[in-house]
Amino acid sequence: EILAAFADRNTVDQVTKALFEAGFTAMVIESRALSLARIFREAASGFNAAGFYIMFNIDGAGMDFLVLRRGELYFEYFVGWKDLVDEKGQISEDAFHRAVVRSLRQVVNFYNQHWKEPVNEVVLIAPALKDEAMAFIKNDFPLSVRELKIKFDDGIAEEWFVALGAGVRGLVSRGKDKE
Repeated sequence: EILAAFADRNTVDQVTKALFEAGFTAMVIESRALSLARIFREAASGFNAAGFYIMFNIDGAGMDFLVLRRGELYFEYFVGWKDLVDEKGQISEDAFHRAVVRSLRQVVNFYNQHWKEPVNEVVLIAPALKDEAMAFIKNDFPLSVRELKIKFDDGIAEEWFVALGAGVRGLVSRGKDKE
């Protein structure tokens, strides 16, 4: 099986150039999804990383749904906020609810078409809209849902989980990094 991720070359070049001009050398550029999968696999507290999960991340860019199997990322589905705003630039609670239910249903259907093992639960990362998202999932799906808690309880806010996942990768020597 192969997991592919694609990025616009100009964007990557701009980022690496800016890092170089600031005195840094970029060794790896990876997606947020890979970083989140790593933080789940390496630092989740109270989860069996060898299980089968759908991770639901809500952040400033939008909603990200990840299929995690045995700690590895198998699929990502992203819905940007720009796709949900009305003519006034707002997102109503009803529009948010419909988007969560529709998107999660699509991901669950995709999962069920590809794998026979049931999803253990939905893992939620949501610095904002956490209560709403949790309620929507509990009311509309026969899946349990829990927040992602990590082992390092140093007050690391959920907004930093992507960066933390990348940092955990940085602890691995380049020669041993096969990811």
